[in-house]
Amino acid sequence: MRRALVVLAIGLGAASLGCATLLPRLPPSYTPCAPAALVAPAELGADFRWRARASLRRDGEERAALDVVFEKRGDRLVLVAFDPFGARALAAVQEGDVLHVEPAPGRRRPVEAEALLADLGLLHGRGATAAGVEVTRDRTESGAERAIVRDARCGSEAIYVTVEERPAS
Repeated sequence: MRRALVVLAIGLGAASLGCATLLPRLPPSYTPCAPAALVAPAELGADFRWRARASLRRDGEERAALDVVFEKRGDRLVLVAFDPFGARALAAVQEGDVLHVEPAPGRRRPVEAEALLADLGLLHGRGATAAGVEVTRDRTESGAERAIVRDARCGSEAIYVTVEERPAS
């Protein structure tokens, strides 16, 4: 009995110290068709802050829903993505061609940061294109700007509805 209590106490202590972050890294819920090609932040034009609701789908089925915030200042681009409950799903910083990603510990990644950053490059980059990828823009019924990145090769679709877009201050 005493040994069982010691094992239980060690297990609870380890869990409270964050050892749950040692769980195996699960694949993301959503993956695009091809490896993402990042666009250098300097190629994205003037500094900005863009907040959008993202719906990431594969074969018509939603695989991830996120609130994403991108902020570009000079040659530095910051991405923070939140799940539908407001918890941080991932954070990334791109400086030039170097990308640092910080996934939420102990949680399944909803998407690779590279996929979101590549979509941003297609939407905001100067002349950025990708083979087999179509970008369309329209407005929702409420008048919000919507951008859709579709890749027919594998049935992936990323829908971004703008919540806020403004120059970075």
